[in-house]
Amino acid sequence: MKYDKRQGDFTYRITGEMIAITGYDGRESEIEIPAFIEGKPVNKIGKKAFLSRKNLLKITLPGTIEVLEEWAFANCSNLQKVVLPKKKMEFGKGIFSRCDSLQEICAVTEGEKETAYRGKVAVNSDGNVENLQNNLHPWTLLGVVPVLMNAEYLLTPWEAEETQWIEKWDARMLNILNAEDDEGYSKEVLCGEEDLSASYEEFVEKKRQMKAQLAFIRLMNPYGLREEIKKQLLSYVREHTRGCESEAAWEVVKRHGDEKAYFEIFTETGCMTEENFDAVLEDLGQYHAEMKAFFIRYKEKNMKKQDFFDTLSLDF
Repeated sequence: MKYDKRQGDFTYRITGEMIAITGYDGRESEIEIPAFIEGKPVNKIGKKAFLSRKNLLKITLPGTIEVLEEWAFANCSNLQKVVLPKKKMEFGKGIFSRCDSLQEICAVTEGEKETAYRGKVAVNSDGNVENLQNNLHPWTLLGVVPVLMNAEYLLTPWEAEETQWIEKWDARMLNILNAEDDEGYSKEVLCGEEDLSASYEEFVEKKRQMKAQLAFIRLMNPYGLREEIKKQLLSYVREHTRGCESEAAWEVVKRHGDEKAYFEIFTETGCMTEENFDAVLEDLGQYHAEMKAFFIRYKEKNMKKQDFFDTLSLDF
């Protein structure tokens, strides 16, 4: 029988000349896995090793890692960032399942500084993204793969900067965007997977908001974004802004009300109009003062001159 050993907050198992991390019971929010224990390389994160570690916000894996086993980080609901070695690895099933806060998965070579970029979408008619390539990284696109896309075949960090990977990512995104809003509802209800308290209408609205969030994320991270795809994304968010039959895009922005990138992209994509400006500010009420101030400045600069007394009446 094999017994686990302990080093600090980690438990581990020795197999031959290799080390597998089998568990963690510390309280640190940011963890860096050691590359060596007892002089042996740490090459594996074991099955369910970090399961349900709610305190975990960021984890960095060493260049010695070769295998992440099933559900290694599953249900780490507050995990936001993962830094991996940029090399081919073996990934088990559901390693980031239900990591709903995950924002970035970075793949870096040894000694390379981890970087991330959240860009502004170019909305001009000839918007050429290629001239920005040196400043763009697909790490946010990679981060949403296990959260929004249900596409484990895209969880290949070592390929994420390649054109072929970007094309597959965009193809999956468009497949999600173009699917019927109620797709999967009957199956989930029959299988008991969907919360039975959620109505059909709530299911559809949740699906639309997921699509809108995916569209916003792609527009904010235009790594290799082709013009024809950008136009489809712009069309989707504009058709789901405040005042439309579905306001899913606006609901997403409100949910991320303290994240400047979201309310910037809301205006850059044309979702803010003279017609919906008052309703947008009314929706915000006394919350998200920075967003409200940003929208007021945007209107003053880009729309009809606002009456001075109207600004005084805004409820901050």
